[in-house]
Amino acid sequence: MYDELPFFKPFPSFFMVDPSQQRGINCRFGMTGILAEAHYDSSRNFITVLKGSRRYILAHPKQCKQLELHPRQHPSARHSSVDWTNLTDVEAHPMFASAQVNEVVLQAGDALYLPTHWFHFIQNLDLNYQVRLREMEKMIAVCTVVKRTTQTYFGRCYLHHSAMLDLE
Repeated sequence: MYDELPFFKPFPSFFMVDPSQQRGINCRFGMTGILAEAHYDSSRNFITVLKGSRRYILAHPKQCKQLELHPRQHPSARHSSVDWTNLTDVEAHPMFASAQVNEVVLQAGDALYLPTHWFHFIQNLDLNYQVRLREMEKMIAVCTVVKRTTQTYFGRCYLHHSAMLDLE
């Protein structure tokens, strides 16, 4: 059939379908109001917003208990069970009320280093896009460039590994 109708012949997908391939440089687009629920990643992230703005609420891994994660067997085990968009019912989540978090709004040109296992909740404040790096070798090279060009090209460079408060 493919000899007669070559336009039906399958071709490699443009989209990544194997989660193990989620390394390297990724571009992400966001629409106003779209959220990424509070979760952690098991790799380092270096995020640079190229257009628009995103709100990040960050928590140190030591806050894990207070963030009330889903049980390990749950499909969303890396996510908080608390709805961070509606925090009116604090009594339903007593541990969450004592969580310590930091908030940062990234705008075009801002960069954020997010260490392994740090919790982050993301809210798109407007139409935006970002570049995210997840491989350490590439991240070190980009961090070096950002450090050299922060005043010229970047509004702010947030390196939360060293800038966060001591949460002990």
